[in-house]
Amino acid sequence: MFCAGYIRGGRDACLGDSGGPLMCQEGDGRWVLAGVTSNGYGCARPNRPGVYTKVASYGDWIQQVLTLSHNRHVVPVRHSPCIDGFRCPMGQCVPSSSVCDGHADCADGSDETGCRRGRSYARENRDPGLESVGGGNARPSTRRVGR
Repeated sequence: MFCAGYIRGGRDACLGDSGGPLMCQEGDGRWVLAGVTSNGYGCARPNRPGVYTKVASYGDWIQQVLTLSHNRHVVPVRHSPCIDGFRCPMGQCVPSSSVCDGHADCADGSDETGCRRGRSYARENRDPGLESVGGGNARPSTRRVGR
C-alpha cells in the first residue's frame, strides 16, 4: 500500500472510485499502472492523501492469472443473470423490489437514477426516458453530464 496526493489537497479519488487505476506518466511519455484505488479519509482533503494498492507488489500473481486465463481447463467465473432486477456497475444484482425504493443499493446510486418521485417508489415509476437493456437493467437513453 502507498499514499498519493497533493499536500494541499484539491485532487483525489473519491467515493465510488475504489478499484480504479492510479496511472503515472514516465519520463519517456509512457503511462504505467502504479496503483489501484483503495481508500482514504474524505475526498481531496489537505494532508490526507488517498491510499492505493501497489500494483508492482502483485506482478507475479498478475502474470499467473494471465497465464491461467489462456488455459482451456480454467473456466472464468461470470455473474449469474440478474433476472427481473438491476445490475449495478460493480456487479451487484439489486432485486426489482429494491429499485426506485428511495434507498441507493448500488454504490453509485444508479438503481435510484431516473425514478419518478411523489407516488410510491416502484420499478414502474422509473422515468419513461429510461430504457431496459439486457438483464432488466435500466439505462438513460441520453447521456447526462455533471453531478
